Amino acid sequence: MKIWMHGLVLATLLASPAFAMDSPAVLLPQGKYVDDDNAANYLPKPPGRGSQFRQAINAALQRNPRNATALVHRAHLFLNAGDLERARRDFDAAVAAAEPGSDMERHVLWSRGWATYDHGEYDSALADWQRAVSLHGGLPKWAPYSFALLYWSAGQQGVALTWYQSAVDSNPEWGDEAGFAARTKHWKPRQREAMRSAFDAWRARTQ
Repeated sequence: MKIWMHGLVLATLLASPAFAMDSPAVLLPQGKYVDDDNAANYLPKPPGRGSQFRQAINAALQRNPRNATALVHRAHLFLNAGDLERARRDFDAAVAAAEPGSDMERHVLWSRGWATYDHGEYDSALADWQRAVSLHGGLPKWAPYSFALLYWSAGQQGVALTWYQSAVDSNPEWGDEAGFAARTKHWKPRQREAMRSAFDAWRARTQ
């Protein structure tokens, strides 16, 4: 059995009154996060746009309500419509439907983590990403920059900059302006803005 989290250390809670309502437990990096993870990507969409896409998703779920892929797609449709609760319901159903330990289970956890992060639920995002890393069993490339973003957004700048340094150590692109722009060009504006603040703080500290 692989060592739990293989490269992540669970430390103590930060006592920060400003973020007492949702102050994630502190995880610290170890090693370089250079392992591929094909579960940390968005699923290919079925043919069609708009209503055709929704019809295809609903038809797939009518045939099999435990179709994890269709559930994830519908969860993203709900997210785009601003309906977090229905999205969460479908993500939960997808986790339950996915084969334990599979790429699909990791994908759902990764996706749900981003959804809850975007809504400021940092503890929930951390738990999902922790679990996804644990199931991966290695040091996936997405972990350091994702944890850097999460901790920065949660107001835990010291931990965030430790993770940002790990992202740079793992992928030097994170350490310069052109690389940062390339790595974040497809991110949502609020995600990119938060990561830009972390990048600027990291650069100021290292220069």
